[in-house]
Amino acid sequence: MAHLLAPEAAASASSSSRSFAAGRANIIVRDDDTFDWESYIAAYTGRTRISRLLFLALHSPSLRLPCANAALALLRQTPDAHLYSSAALVRNTLPDGVALRPAAERVPPEDRAWMAEAEQEQRRTTEKLEMELRGYQNNMIKESIRIGHRDLGNWLRDCGQLSDALKCYTRTREFCSTSEHVVEMCLGVIEVSLELHNFSNVSTFVSKAEGVLESYNPSAAAASASKHSGSFSSATGVPSARGGPTPGGDVIGALFRAGGSVGNEASESVASSNAESLRKKAAQSKGLRDLTAKLAAAGAVAQLGMGNYERAARAFLAIDPSAAGAGAEQIAHILSPADIALYGVFCALATFPRSTLKSEVVERASFRPFLEHAPHVRQLLEAFAACDYKRALDLLDVWKSRHQLDVYLAPHLGHLTDALQQRALQQFCAPFESVAVERMAAAFGWDSEHTLEKLVALIQAGKLEARIDWSRMVLETKRVDERTALFENAIEVGQKRVRAAKALLLRMELVENGLIVKAPLASEAS
Repeated sequence: MAHLLAPEAAASASSSSRSFAAGRANIIVRDDDTFDWESYIAAYTGRTRISRLLFLALHSPSLRLPCANAALALLRQTPDAHLYSSAALVRNTLPDGVALRPAAERVPPEDRAWMAEAEQEQRRTTEKLEMELRGYQNNMIKESIRIGHRDLGNWLRDCGQLSDALKCYTRTREFCSTSEHVVEMCLGVIEVSLELHNFSNVSTFVSKAEGVLESYNPSAAAASASKHSGSFSSATGVPSARGGPTPGGDVIGALFRAGGSVGNEASESVASSNAESLRKKAAQSKGLRDLTAKLAAAGAVAQLGMGNYERAARAFLAIDPSAAGAGAEQIAHILSPADIALYGVFCALATFPRSTLKSEVVERASFRPFLEHAPHVRQLLEAFAACDYKRALDLLDVWKSRHQLDVYLAPHLGHLTDALQQRALQQFCAPFESVAVERMAAAFGWDSEHTLEKLVALIQAGKLEARIDWSRMVLETKRVDERTALFENAIEVGQKRVRAAKALLLRMELVENGLIVKAPLASEAS
């Protein structure tokens, strides 16, 4: 690890940096670009903020230095020395991703001591947790074994050992005895799988967690988490005995001792107890709503990652609007409200027909709070719905760097953009029997050659029933005469009815003349 900071090992670091630069796209963010990386990254918390900072640093030469510095500052608050080493390598390379910076501009040598100390702390704490887990397994305490696996998984995740953390979370499955335990296990697996981009695993465990939500109690989950937090060797919590004191029990006892008289103090106590009960119910409702939004967000990201764009669009559109307001912090370690708007609109524009787009997206009141967090996405949706395709494509170009630097959207951006353009071409051609290519080029802001390329590709893919008259440079769509088609369909249905009637009459005549012999029954044959 020291070679990342020591100048005498420049050749080794340079060769390692090439592996980081492999397959990396250089996205230039100009000074006048609309993308503000600081406000963008402020919407995230936890490890996803670090991963997004490193994604920006790796893919944008102009953002490499500030984003790598910000990632290093966050990583110093974690025990993940390995990821710190990788971030230091990114920080020490020039924007070309190959050559090293001068020795004076690299990460200070003092960081070597911090990384060595962090590695020692990793080993000590991991050994301690594994030893405690073995003790729980020897004692055969089911709940303690679950807590031991969970705590070890949490620690390994903090250390960046995601595959091992995933194994620990998965092992708690056989020791889960309540719905709260199952949800806790699923959330751990989901969050680690998202970091690993194992989207099929995310989808599987989202379904498992949603299957037990009916019996999930947020208050019990919070109490269990608080009881076992702060110590890796927490014992199993003992449930309250049946018949124990309940909320409002003291008030009822006071009334009983007073002979049933309701004084001012007793009535105030009853009102206070009712208010406390209402607060608890509201807290439980909020906890369940936040959990549902978190699972929905993770499931939608998984559908996007697997390339199921229509399912992803419907999943993003179904997320509770509370996630755009006070509940945004509950999903900030996964994605932001602006991401929900961006992913949902992109997937919807690429897959939904015009009528569905209007009813499911444009007129959907529950989705508007998310669009408020991404004004350019709302403008894109409005331009596309108004058939102002030139403005829509201009917005895509203006915000191109923002879309290319999104860790979840970037791998699918090319396919989604092509699908969006194809759907725009289909909608533009729908009302016309013939349209000049130059007119289409002007409507989309393209030149004639690029427009012809797009049209040819669309026709060859079978997504547009049309032909191009190259002599006149006119696109002629293949129209079906609805009147003729209706008559042809009626004639075909009539002929089928006539054939069925003739076959039935023939069978009746055969039966009357004894030419059809029924097979004997099984009892008669025996």
